[in-house]
Amino acid sequence: MPLTRTPLLSETVRKLVARGAYVNAYNILNRLHPADIAGILADLPEHLRREAFKTLHKRNLTLAGAALSELGVHAPASMSRCMNRMNPGPYHTSVGHEW
Repeated sequence: MPLTRTPLLSETVRKLVARGAYVNAYNILNRLHPADIAGILADLPEHLRREAFKTLHKRNLTLAGAALSELGVHAPASMSRCMNRMNPGPYHTSVGHEW
């Protein structure tokens, strides 16, 4: 179930990413529902969104993919490109892409 505290979490994640505290930002995002992560990422400025998503992508590919799918067609191109560059490995069918 998505949270209702997203504005406070968005601000916290924004500050952490802006300071380069990527692991701390990841620790927050990793505990959230993909819909909440999508809301937070959508609230961030483009350059911070890119860094937050890259951190999530490096540490938890499944969660990054789920958050990206929650954004749907509104996902920024930079996030989609990040997912497209990944090595599909044995799980490529789980995200619905043909490699």
